Amino acid sequence: MRHRYEDFREAGAEVAVVSFAQGRTLERYASDLRIRFPLLSDPARNAYAAYGLRKGSFWKIFGPETAWTYVRLMARGRRFRGMQADPFQLGGDFVIDGQGIVRFAHRSEDPADRPSVERLLEAVREAAG
Repeated sequence: MRHRYEDFREAGAEVAVVSFAQGRTLERYASDLRIRFPLLSDPARNAYAAYGLRKGSFWKIFGPETAWTYVRLMARGRRFRGMQADPFQLGGDFVIDGQGIVRFAHRSEDPADRPSVERLLEAVREAAG
């Protein structure tokens, strides 16, 4: 998504990442990935609970499908620091309009389960109107 940040801006969106990581861990993440959009820390995971983001089972987190996804990412040059904090916490992707209404919600079923950037851009354009 970081490579398409300007596309999101042109579509009228502001992108933000919410993480339960804090301080230096969050700073390293932003630096390593060269993220230009805001990173917000939610160590109590209030946003995770409010948006219905669950924790994954051992098999979902460490199973072959997830492992294969990370192998492909590493083959493309992505580096990983190993497990950080809680590997079982699943994420999600949301498009929220100017009135605070969730117009698109994707709650991940495993760490590799994310909508495509194109799908997110489509949702942003639909929410914009």
